[in-house]
Amino acid sequence: MDVINKKVKENEVARAIELREIVTSLGRAYIKLGQALSIRPDILSPVAMTELQKLCDKVPSFPDDIAMALIEEELGQPWRNIYSELSSSPIAAASLGQVYKGRLKENGDVVAVKVWFFGSFLRSQLMWLGWSMSGLLASLRS
Repeated sequence: MDVINKKVKENEVARAIELREIVTSLGRAYIKLGQALSIRPDILSPVAMTELQKLCDKVPSFPDDIAMALIEEELGQPWRNIYSELSSSPIAAASLGQVYKGRLKENGDVVAVKVWFFGSFLRSQLMWLGWSMSGLLASLRS
């Protein structure tokens, strides 16, 4: 529509923001794709690249209840058996994981507890991403 209405330049920033929001809403695998695209001037405009670069340092965290369940699944026991404290929210988040601050029960050391967002959900996102990209590439070739 912007091309038809001759408002490409006028709406460039708004469209770049929309692109980042869409990529973020599609999930972690797409956030990773957005990060990769953020350094591709042959594919995106400078404005879109700048907006997608926000995905490199401002990634939303995934829900804490999922993170705690992943921690307990990995430990094979409730986290309270290992840690005397564990921050209720992440101190850092990235596209495929996040970090919590913990204190070991054993000796009181403060540690970083990294939670990777792997598993079947991420695998399904990656499969969807692969399917989406193959469709996109096919349409670009025609």
